[in-house]
Amino acid sequence: TQKSGPTAAINGADKAEAVYTAPQITENATLVFEVVVSDGKTSVSKEVSVDVRDVSDKAPDVVKSSSSGAMGLISLLLIPLAMLRRKKRF
Repeated sequence: TQKSGPTAAINGADKAEAVYTAPQITENATLVFEVVVSDGKTSVSKEVSVDVRDVSDKAPDVVKSSSSGAMGLISLLLIPLAMLRRKKRF
């Protein structure tokens, strides 16, 4: 049974395994449920809290970076070759 928070859909509440669907929310919320387990003779209840986070459907902003890509690496590798060529001329 849901005790507090935005209403969630609970499927299989009378089964050994229940599944809930978190509600659409616009800000973070806490759902509180009371879970009761019984073996036919004895019942035990426990309050359970579930934190639901507001996750925006908006795509993250793309950060553009200016990079020389592979040219920087190639230039770095060619510098020693240029130095060797320069040494041979003297």
